[in-house]
Amino acid sequence: MSQDTKPSPSPPAAKQAETLEDAVYRPSLSEDNKALRGTNPMVAIPTALLTYGCVAALIFYVATQTEAGKQVVKKTIGIDISEDSSKEKEEEPPPPPPAPAAPAAPPVKIEIKDAPPPPPITGQ
Repeated sequence: MSQDTKPSPSPPAAKQAETLEDAVYRPSLSEDNKALRGTNPMVAIPTALLTYGCVAALIFYVATQTEAGKQVVKKTIGIDISEDSSKEKEEEPPPPPPAPAAPAAPPVKIEIKDAPPPPPITGQ
């Protein structure tokens, strides 16, 4: 039986238990990430939105313009987004004619009366 000359490593020291308040509340979202602390939000937010928009545009392009994307959309959704020129379009019937206009009401004659005379002034 051979004996190990290396002592077994001791278990790591137990960390101080966090309270519930410490676990839930952090004064800053970037507290643990030093790379985010120096970031200017006036640059980071528009850059992130632009990146999300570019990724969304790329996904939309792939789904609508490539054959593989069209096949995936047709397979998963069941909608054929390619225009098939072999099918003849059925002509839609013309819209119905507009309803006849309602008869106009006869104009009402308004009587104009003179204003009543002012009340007499008493009390001078």
